[in-house]
Amino acid sequence: MDESYSRRIFGGAVWAIGVPVAVPNRLFASMNVMMLREAVSTEEGLRRFVPQMKKVASALAETLSARLAAAGPSAAAKS
Repeated sequence: MDESYSRRIFGGAVWAIGVPVAVPNRLFASMNVMMLREAVSTEEGLRRFVPQMKKVASALAETLSARLAAAGPSAAAKS
């Protein structure tokens, strides 16, 4: 989350991180987590949550990619 956005919308009390849900050449979504600054520091949040978020995002992307491939070319063209 952009710091100026956090200050303007949340009074600086919130920060957020995100990771892509993607496979090569295909972005499905992003997975984001918002946290209160007084509850979780940026350093702690990055250390604790980013590795787990990346694992989940990768698994989601692989599953979505496999389902699209199984559905055939017409399903992939619609998404």
